[in-house]
Amino acid sequence: WRDWMELILPDAGGPGIFRSDGAKFSARAAAFMESWKTEPAEGDLPRFVMDLLGKEGLLGNLSGATGKSMKAVDGSARNTTGQGLKDYRYDRARWLRAAKWITDGFSSGETEARAQLLRIMALCWELFRSAKSKRGTLSFDDMISRAREAVEAEPSLPGRFLHVIPESLVELDVTFRSRQAVMDTVNSLFRHIWSDGVARSIEKEFSPLAPPMSREWWPGRQETTIMPFELILPDSDDLTPKAKTGDLRIAAMRTLADRILEAVGSGATVWDSDGKGSFAPRPVTFRDFAVLVPSRAIYDQIEEVFIEERGIPTYFEGNRNYFGRGEVRDAVSLLEAIADPDDALAMASFLASPLSGLSPEEAALLVARSRGEGSSPGSLFEEHFPREASRFEKLRREGLAAGPSRPLTDLLEDSSVLLSYPSWKRPRVAANLRRAVDLAREYEASMGMSLAGCASYLRYMTRKGIESKEADTLGENDDMVRVMTVHSAKGLEFPVVAVTGLEQGLRTRGEGQRLVPSPHLGVVFTTLPESRRQEGDPEILGGAIHDIFETQETWEEKQRLLYVACTRARDSLILCGASRWIDGRPRARRYSWLETVTSWIESNGGKLTPTAAKEGTLPPGRPKEEVRKGERVQLPPEGDRSLEKISATAYALIRYCPFAFRMRHRQGLDISWEMPGGDSVGGADMGSLAHWILRRWDLRAETLSLYDPLREGAGLGSVLP
Repeated sequence: WRDWMELILPDAGGPGIFRSDGAKFSARAAAFMESWKTEPAEGDLPRFVMDLLGKEGLLGNLSGATGKSMKAVDGSARNTTGQGLKDYRYDRARWLRAAKWITDGFSSGETEARAQLLRIMALCWELFRSAKSKRGTLSFDDMISRAREAVEAEPSLPGRFLHVIPESLVELDVTFRSRQAVMDTVNSLFRHIWSDGVARSIEKEFSPLAPPMSREWWPGRQETTIMPFELILPDSDDLTPKAKTGDLRIAAMRTLADRILEAVGSGATVWDSDGKGSFAPRPVTFRDFAVLVPSRAIYDQIEEVFIEERGIPTYFEGNRNYFGRGEVRDAVSLLEAIADPDDALAMASFLASPLSGLSPEEAALLVARSRGEGSSPGSLFEEHFPREASRFEKLRREGLAAGPSRPLTDLLEDSSVLLSYPSWKRPRVAANLRRAVDLAREYEASMGMSLAGCASYLRYMTRKGIESKEADTLGENDDMVRVMTVHSAKGLEFPVVAVTGLEQGLRTRGEGQRLVPSPHLGVVFTTLPESRRQEGDPEILGGAIHDIFETQETWEEKQRLLYVACTRARDSLILCGASRWIDGRPRARRYSWLETVTSWIESNGGKLTPTAAKEGTLPPGRPKEEVRKGERVQLPPEGDRSLEKISATAYALIRYCPFAFRMRHRQGLDISWEMPGGDSVGGADMGSLAHWILRRWDLRAETLSLYDPLREGAGLGSVLP
């Protein structure tokens, strides 16, 4: 205002000269000076910018503008600002966008929310690096507290962005999702952990989660009937004295599976939307349960119990045991059998699989008779089951003529094959068989059409246990228990969360490593070369110091991961461990979650007792579905297609990085910046901030710069395309 009203326009002539010029630009200049004789108040600044730079403003339409006054104003602007009128307007385009955004007439609530976001973005950009250097737990309300401190310490910030800074901020330590009993459990556990020194570098009291007591619906939120908390520690006395950790874990998984079946069968309730814009209790289903594991190494025990023993429909996110799946091994047996029908072992394996069309009892009798009579399983198959044998012969001839992918393709087109599996398994079976077809086609393209060669290649993969990720087949409404790692659960929440693997200890450097890179000490020798080492030599000091630092940092990170796991639960939290009981206490490994949990319970006066199995008959996971042998059953026709629902994070990926979206949500691969550790940009704090922005940003490119006012649009705009 001072540049234009005290220097530029007066030096070019003023209102009297402008009116006598007769040009359109001169008329706009005269009107502008009349409108803004006095310095605008803070609330009038957006309107001043619109009158100066807007489409109908003084500099809004300069194409074809002529006249002595226009040339005089242009020259005066160059003398005052160093820029002509067009350059001046172009360099201040963000002013115009900000003014439009402020004057667009948003509701007061929307404006306040956007203003809060602008303030946080403006002041918290450096806090991510601070969180990494402090190596502590930095919640979003901690960030806001530090932002307030930054405002008080930097007086230039409030004045510069006064029009978007509200008087107060909403406290973010209030959670609207978790039940009071679950919240109390989490607060009690982590108050104990915090007092034990989980983050030594942060001199701050523990900040507990607080309930929204002022909300009228909060009392009704407590009406759910599912048990809010349970610690599962099976009694090791029920097992053999030589039982290993895997056996103890199997026992723990059985107890957990029984709890899930009991909750579903008894009609226990959880809190959910009622479909009418409100919330109410409803019966719990399998899809309400999430089992979180510290690593995928526990997947095998969970699958053995949940699926094979208890019949619970279960989906394993990011499972890498593709070649260990029964349907994949069955497909390999089929290829081996059609490549050599006289191979008794291959033929018997095929007959025992659902792909043969025989029931398990029929296959067992056929194989037993073959062994007793010394006859070929193939000949008995043809004699007693001619229809199924005819289909097998058709697959064999097609494989010999068109290659190994052809019989596998025919299996996918035969609906009776998929219908021989339980309904909840069919999407997974279909996806895995479809991938087997792709692998066979790759073999054909590179190696040839040999049935025996392709079968040998796939059998080698299954025998070696080669890790390969399964396809993502979980639908939004599939009623299945979800099993995933704690890292994969970040940003998600579930009505019931079971945290397993409490017994696992820390993973630090291997004993055989002699030269270790250390962030604290540089390069560290952990032992001397054998030629210079003598019996009785003391431990290398550098290695011992490195181990102390590494153990502390790994332990703190492990505790933070436990916080992530526990805060995923809304209605019920189950902690599940496996350990031997000695003198009435579970034997917990040093630096394990079980050590933390047992210490917490005992410090609060609680008594640890083995978890007893529930008495009585539990409801089955799924009833077995009968399919009449040999009958082709048509699958239901495909329904109308609809748009897929995706999260804000998924939309951001597909909008700004389709390659990353394909990796994360189609191929199921981990993205580097979502992984923990390192000093690169990313992590949970950045993810929280991204969600915060995406909830409020109107997703227009021209408003992007508003979310980074400290650097005038250069910061956030430089990292997004």
